[in-house]
Amino acid sequence: MSWFIGIVLFDNDLVFTGTNIIAHGIPYIALIWGYGRNQARLQGGRSSFLAPWIAHLFTWRAVPVYMAALFGLAYLEEGLWDGFVWREHGSLFGLFGTLPSLGSSDALIWLAPLLAMPQATHYILDAFIWRMQTRDTSWKQVLFAQEPGRS
Repeated sequence: MSWFIGIVLFDNDLVFTGTNIIAHGIPYIALIWGYGRNQARLQGGRSSFLAPWIAHLFTWRAVPVYMAALFGLAYLEEGLWDGFVWREHGSLFGLFGTLPSLGSSDALIWLAPLLAMPQATHYILDAFIWRMQTRDTSWKQVLFAQEPGRS
């Protein structure tokens, strides 16, 4: 629905971004944070995170750090897209305006997949989340903070 409202109905980047963030982004950020918090809590000192310090991002005290990291990465990604490709929002991404425009260069063949990596990661995570009902996955247990063996 947010795609329709922002792109079709209003044909406006800002409206699309706003509706997409409200309908999808905020719940998704909360879902991932809740999952990380519960995983860290259920596993205690034996965290399965890639690096043990990551578990500290999922505490209430670290919410500002978690959000700043997300906003920083999102700004970096959008700034790189705008600087290298789109050149539409120079006032918002001024620092990235000094990047060379790669609108039709061979370098864009390599850069576009790298810049699309966050979206690909998002869809891969979605694939796991929507498969929570399978018996052999712990997503449901961790997401809802259930001790192993409870349903």
